[in-house]
Amino acid sequence: MRRLFWLLALCALAVGISLAARFNKGYLLLVLPPYRAELSLHLAIVLLALTFVLLYGLFRAAALTVSLPNRVRSFRERRRCEKAAVAFQDATCVCYSRGVSARL
Repeated sequence: MRRLFWLLALCALAVGISLAARFNKGYLLLVLPPYRAELSLHLAIVLLALTFVLLYGLFRAAALTVSLPNRVRSFRERRRCEKAAVAFQDATCVCYSRGVSARL
């Protein structure tokens, strides 16, 4: 139900933006001598948003890549501790089943 609400809100936002964008005749003028580029304001906003999303994804991927050795090290240590705990538990079960504790 929550996802349906978010989808409905996103659709309403898209409709509102498209209705408001119809009345805007603005443009963006980029000048880098001797070149000159004229973009509609809507296209400039979409390009800016896409650039932000792409850069965000790139930086997140780079951060994940840099942190990967630490994550692998902690995973291996956790797995080693889990195996040691299972081996200890198996050893104590074997000792108790053979009556080793009765001799102590």
